[in-house]
Amino acid sequence: MILGLLLQIIQINGFSVTKIYRTQGLQYIDLDMDQFSQAVSGQTTLNIILENTMKVSYPFLAYCFNNDEQVVKSILSSLNSIQYHIESNKKQCVFDNNALLYYQKIQQLVFTNNIDDKNEWAYNQYSIYQLNQRKMRLYVYSTYETTYRLTIIQSEKGECYNSCNNQGYCNENTVKLCQCQSGLLDSTCQITSSVINFKSKSQFEMEKQTQNLVIIPIIDFSANLLITIDSQLEIKLYFGCSYQKQYIPFYQSNQYNQKNILNGSLIFSVQELQDCFENVNKMEESLQTQLSKHLVILFVNENIMNTQITLRLTSVDSEESQSNLEMIYIISCVLGCLMILILLIVFIIYQQRKVKKIFILQPNSERVNKLKVKKFRHSLKEDYIATEIYDQIIQEFPGLLESSECQICLLQFKKQDLVKLTYCLHLFHQYCLDEWRKRTQTCPFCRSNLTQEKYIQKIQEEQIIRLGVIVDDAIQIDPQKLQEFQLREQRMRQLQQTQSPGSANIIQINTPGLCQFSES
Repeated sequence: MILGLLLQIIQINGFSVTKIYRTQGLQYIDLDMDQFSQAVSGQTTLNIILENTMKVSYPFLAYCFNNDEQVVKSILSSLNSIQYHIESNKKQCVFDNNALLYYQKIQQLVFTNNIDDKNEWAYNQYSIYQLNQRKMRLYVYSTYETTYRLTIIQSEKGECYNSCNNQGYCNENTVKLCQCQSGLLDSTCQITSSVINFKSKSQFEMEKQTQNLVIIPIIDFSANLLITIDSQLEIKLYFGCSYQKQYIPFYQSNQYNQKNILNGSLIFSVQELQDCFENVNKMEESLQTQLSKHLVILFVNENIMNTQITLRLTSVDSEESQSNLEMIYIISCVLGCLMILILLIVFIIYQQRKVKKIFILQPNSERVNKLKVKKFRHSLKEDYIATEIYDQIIQEFPGLLESSECQICLLQFKKQDLVKLTYCLHLFHQYCLDEWRKRTQTCPFCRSNLTQEKYIQKIQEEQIIRLGVIVDDAIQIDPQKLQEFQLREQRMRQLQQTQSPGSANIIQINTPGLCQFSES
C-alpha cells in the first residue's frame, strides 16, 4: 500500500506532525519538502521519530538511497536481511542501528543540510545524514500487524538534533547532541549498560539467553589493560572501542572482535588504547563537541541456565602481559592436546566396538552393501553446491569476471565474499542462493535444475567417464573396461548368493557406471 504523508500542521519556526499508522509488511511514506516555505534550503533539519506502541511486534524505520523497489524489498524483507545489510556496510538503506538491533521503543533518523561531505562520517555515528533531496520516501517494515506513531519535526540550526530520552539532555556545544546519564548509551540515551572502572572488581548475574553490555572508561593508556573474566558457564563476548563502528556490537555481529570464554583474560594493548583515543579525538574535532572515551564489551549468555560472572580490571606493563599471554597459550595448548588425545581414544574404542558388532551380526557382502548405501545417502544430505571465496573462484574460472554482480541482490562481488557456483556456471552470494533455494530449487538466472538429481547425474557422468575413452571430443565406452566391470559385479553377485541367499540388499547394474539401490 502506498501512503502519502500530508504535512498540514505548520508552526512559526517550522512544522511538526504526528500520525499513527497500523501496518503489516512493507509500507512507504512520501515527503515533499517543496510544499513548505518554512523548509528553506540550507536551514532545514528533519527529525523523524518512530515510536512503537506495542510490545509484541517491532516495526523498523528506514530511508533508502537506492530507488530500485526490488532491491529495497529484498533488504527490508526480514530482520536477518536487515542485519546482513548493516554488516555489509553498503549503505543502500540507513537505520537507527542501535535502536533497531536492540528492539528499542524509539527509533530516530535525522536529515540535515547543515553538514558536508568532510564530516558526514562523524554525524552518521548518531544516525544523522545529509538532506540531499527535497522529496523523500520513508519505509516501515513490520513482520506482524502493529501500530506505531510517526513524528516528523523541522528544527532550525542550533537546536538539538536528537530527541533525548531517560533524562538525557542536549549539550551546550556547537553541535548539539544528547548528553546521557551514566550507564546510558546511544544517540538517544536508550541503551542501558554497566560501567566498570580501572582497578576494580565487579560481579553480576546473567539470566539464561540474555545479553549484558559493559563499558570501561579509558583514563590511562600508558600500560596494557588486562580484563580477567570468571564465569560458571561458557559465554560469548563481543568487544571493541567506542565509536569504532556506527553501532554498538550486537548479537551474532561480525564487525567486532569475538571470543568464547569460561575463565580467561582479554588484553587491550597500549597501541589499541591509543588508537581508540585517536579515533574519538577525530570525531570530537569534526563534531566540535566532547565525547566519552571507553571500551565496549557485550556479554551473551546462550545457555539455558543462569551464570554468575566476575570481572576484574588491572593495568600491566608489556613484559608482564606478554608473560601472562605466554602462560595462557602454554596452558591452552596442554589442555587442547589432552582433549584431542581423549577424544581420539574414545573414537578408536567406539570404532573397534562398532566394527566388531558388524562382523558378528552381518555376512561380509551384506555389510559392504549396507555401508555403501549409507555413505551414498549421507552424501545426498550434504550441501552439494560448495561455498567458496570469490577471489579464489575467479582465479580458477577467469571467465566469471564478466559477471561482476550477484543476480539475486544485484550487488557487486568483493574479493573475500562467500559465493556459490552452480553446475550451470552461474555465480551468486552464498547467503543469497541459500535463501533462494529455500523457496525453489532452480537457478535464479537460467532456471536450471539445482536439486539432488543434478548431483546424482554428475556422479553418473563421472562413473561413465571412468569406463570410457575420449575419441574426437566424445566419450565412448571401452569394451575391455566394460567387460572387466561386468565380470567383477558378476563375481560379487555369486559371492552374495553363496554366503547369504535371498539377501535383501543387492547392487544391481543396469547401465555402465550407474548404480541403483534396492531394499525390500
